[in-house]
This record gives sequence, C-alpha cells and structure tokens, in this order.
Amino acid sequence: MKREVEKKRNLYERYLDEGIFGTGENYSTSGLVSEIYGRVYGKKEIGIREILKTWRSFLKQKKRMGHLSLYTHIPYCYERCHYCYTTSCKLEDEEDLEKYVKKLVKYYHVFEETFKNETFDNLYIGGGTPSILTEDLLELLLSELFDCFRIGKEGERTFENDPRNFSVEKLKIVKKYGINRVSFGVQSFNEEVLKLNNRVDQTEEQVKKAIAGAKKVGFDCINLDLMVGLYGEDEESIIESFKKALKLKPDSISVYTVQPVGGYLTRVYNVDKEEFFNHREKLMNNVMDDFLRIAESEGYHLPGIEKDIENATRNKHLNNADCLQVVKKDFEYDPATKYVSHPVYELNSILGFGRGSGSTITGRLRYEMTRPLTKNPKEYRFKGLEYDLRREMLKNVIITFSINNSMSLQKFKNKFGRSFLDEFNRSLRELKEAKIVSVDGDKINFNCEDPKERLVHLLFFFEEKDIDAYVKKVKKIKKGKKGNGRSRIKIDKTLREKIESVEGRINKNETERIEGRIVKKNNDEIVLRSEEEDFKINTEGSFLVVEVLLKEDDFQPIRKKESELKDLKKGDSLVVTICNKDPELTPFLIQKMSVVD
Repeated sequence: MKREVEKKRNLYERYLDEGIFGTGENYSTSGLVSEIYGRVYGKKEIGIREILKTWRSFLKQKKRMGHLSLYTHIPYCYERCHYCYTTSCKLEDEEDLEKYVKKLVKYYHVFEETFKNETFDNLYIGGGTPSILTEDLLELLLSELFDCFRIGKEGERTFENDPRNFSVEKLKIVKKYGINRVSFGVQSFNEEVLKLNNRVDQTEEQVKKAIAGAKKVGFDCINLDLMVGLYGEDEESIIESFKKALKLKPDSISVYTVQPVGGYLTRVYNVDKEEFFNHREKLMNNVMDDFLRIAESEGYHLPGIEKDIENATRNKHLNNADCLQVVKKDFEYDPATKYVSHPVYELNSILGFGRGSGSTITGRLRYEMTRPLTKNPKEYRFKGLEYDLRREMLKNVIITFSINNSMSLQKFKNKFGRSFLDEFNRSLRELKEAKIVSVDGDKINFNCEDPKERLVHLLFFFEEKDIDAYVKKVKKIKKGKKGNGRSRIKIDKTLREKIESVEGRINKNETERIEGRIVKKNNDEIVLRSEEEDFKINTEGSFLVVEVLLKEDDFQPIRKKESELKDLKKGDSLVVTICNKDPELTPFLIQKMSVVD
C-alpha cells in the first residue's frame, strides 16, 4: 500500500505543477469541493421558482442542521484593489448605485413570503464596499431588508466599511437598524504599499477618524482588518501597521493573508506562486512573535491561547481559509451566534442577495448570483450545485484541515450524525500510511503546514473517479478542444499571441461567456440580447475583438482574424468573455461569429 500511496501523491503533485488544481495563482482549498464537483457534474442554471421550492422544503424540516444567516452583497468600490478576490468593480457612475439597490430590494420581496415564519440568526452586509452607499440608499436598503425579514437580536449583525467613504451619519443609520458589529477594511497603514496595490487615497488620518466615529456611535464590536503579503511591503512595514492599528484601540484586529487571484502574481508581483507562498510564509514566521509580544503589551491577546492549544495553533499558522485575530483582554462580546461562511465550527445555511453573493441550503444546494440583477427577479437565472450530506461532510473536512491541525471525531459525529472513520476510512488509511494523519483518542491530527503539500493531501479525501474526471475535463479545456475537433482553425501568429496574452490575464474560475445578438450600440456600451435577457456590455475599457468565421454547413470555426469595435453592428452575433466578479460587464474578449460559404 505504501508504494500505491506514494504513486498517488506524486501524481497529484504533478497535477498541481501542471496547474490542474489550485485557483490559478493560489493553493486555496476553500472552494475545492465546489470546483471539482462543479466541473465534473456541472453547475446548472436554476430559476427562482426552483430556488424557492428548495428553500421551502428545507425550512419544513423539524430538525434542521445548523443556523440560518442572511447575506447582502454590494459589489461597488471607488477602485478595485489589485489583490481583491471578491466580486467587486469600480463605480463609474453614481446612478449605478441607485439602480442596483432598487433592483436588489425587489429580490427581498420575492423571498419574503417563503421566510415569513423564520428568524435569521445572523446578518452580514459585505462587498465590495457597502459604505459606498449614500445615506438615502442605505436607509432604503436596510428598511426594505428589515421589512421583509426577521433577524434575531441575539446574533451577530455586521456591516463592512471602507475608511475612505464612511461617515458618522451612515453609522448612525446602521446602528438604528440593529447592526452590532462594524468592520473597517484598512489592510495597511503604509500609503506607498497601498498605492502599489491600487488602493488609492487612503490615509492614516482617515482610519483614525473612522474608528473614532464608530466608537462615538457605539457598537458591540469594532473590528479593523489588516493584510499580510501585499506587494511592496516588508516585515518592518507589517509590524508598523500592526502597532498603529493597536494604538487606535478597536475591539478586535483581524489579520488576513493575501490570496492571489486574477493575475496578481503575474501582473503585480511578477513571481510564480511557489515563490510567493515561500515569501508569504517567511513574512508570517518572522513577524508572528513580534505580533504576540506587541499585542500583549497593548492589552490584547489571541482568544483561547491560554487554555486551547488547538485554537492557538489555528490562529498562529494563518492558513488560507482563516485569519489571525487579536482582541482586547477586557473585551466582552459573545453573541449567541456568529456569521460564518464555512462549516468548520458550525453548519450555516445562508440566504444571499446581490451579484457576487453565494447561498447555502445545507445538505441540499449551493447557488450563486453571478449575473447582473434583472429588473424582474423572476427572470433571474442562478448557478447552482447540488450539495448532499456527503458533500457537506467533505467540505467540512477540507476546510477544517485547511484551518486547524486537528479535528474532533465526536464533534464531527454531533454535527452530521455520521462517523468520520466510517465515511472516510480509505482516505484515512492512505494518509496514515503517508504519515500525514494520525489518530490520538478523539483527535484526528493533520500534520501538514506547507500550502502546496496540504492541497495535495486533501485531494486524497475525494473519490479517485471524480479526480480523474476533473483532470480530464481541465486538460481538455487547457488544450482548447471543442466539440469533436473536426475543424482546424486558421489563425496568424500575431493574433494567436494577442489571444494568448488576453487569456493569460484571465483567471478561468472567474470568467463567464455571454452569447447573443447586438440590439443597440453606442460610444460606451453594446446591448446584447440573449435568450434570457439583455446585457449591457461596457466598451470603454481595453479588450480584444476577433471575428470567427464559421462553416455554413456545420457551424464549425475555420478561421479567426482580428477586428475592431467599429466593425460591430446591430444584428451581429457575439460571444463576450467577461469576469464574473465585474458587475459592469467589461469584456476581456469579444468574438463576432460570422457564417461563410
């Protein structure tokens, strides 16, 4: 068995080296289950009627698993930071905010009847930048949300803020509606580092003013976020930012590590992912002792570190799905439940709203809102993936061992009503043979800190047939195979290089293709009509236009040639490649499909 395990491990490591697994520039494991099953079995388009039906069936259960949380996403920012991995885009027109919120609240009303007898445990309003909303729009959003849904007062209610566009008046509005936790995304106090990462015009004075304003309004918890691994920073600037954050005396400070996506390493860092992760690991190792010492001197500590070694280990190693958090020693904040988007500590069904939001119906379905909001919510098409109990358990295992070095067998059984040893017996035997896993009473210990090695060994928990099917599909995509490959496409070298350059900037996991005919065209946008709705494609940015010539008899592509925006006209059939995290629908690539004899 030892030889077979080693062979399997080497095979999976080779897959990582070939870019088969890992999110482009990342060794992230948080989306591994959805990525593999979504690719193998396909994410399906789901109408709102089916979504509501699934929720009603779930809510009727006498014994439901976990908590029920509500999430709303505001995708706009004044600038999109280079390192950002959330669905967000630059706000080009203030009117877009009003249009977005007015569309968004219509979705609340469609779900209102289904949840009329339910009380949500937690609320999280994130982005993007929720604090980018005007006072009037914030009032509209929250009044409609609380009119449609009942949210328990004992749980956590969070509102995210950017210190550049917060105001005391906005904080008073969210306080009025029961928000008890505000979080400020600061990331760094080094203005030069922020500029290098396209986070412009943020000053230390703004951050001081924001924290002071939140204290004046009064919240149960005021949190400040920092990041480690930003381009341009070193150990000295990281420690200096941490010191400055502590001096402001927020209730808690959360330190996240950069998770590179969307060309961050190639366009900004100019290093490969192994170099980056070695650099990030070195930074964390070198600053951690200083973090703990400085935090202690300022009256902060890692929660649980004195009595919970497992929790201390989780905080200290800062793996990809978690953060290091320090809190005031005298800080008392213990809501009945907290908002969590992953199932490590507790299961959590989430009803999400807004483009870029994700929803979880535990043991049933996970679905996303990847497309622009439609005026009529009943016409919206979600992207969903069935999530039975087995997939929920697998997700739990993957995320747990991505954050912690151990897992309680009894807690797993309490959560799922199943035995971990029975459900993952084969995986456990193989990983014990590889000396990655050991059993110590109630604990399963996962002995792997290196992010690449961790991802390799977490793949052992999947069925081999699913790994094989996933690899085949990804390899087929990488080779550019389409259909049965009967046609060879003629394309000159210069255009091929341009297309390869464009594709090199695109994270495959973040792209979406919109197909349709042009029904309207002006200087800054094209209106594309698909079978479902009209899409406004923003044409102010930089992108490549290609004409694809198709054979008349079987519509197979035979040639590609470069074209220009001015050559596109009403009635043309287009395939537009966009980033699904960009609500403005700015394309990377526009392909005009033309039939020839």
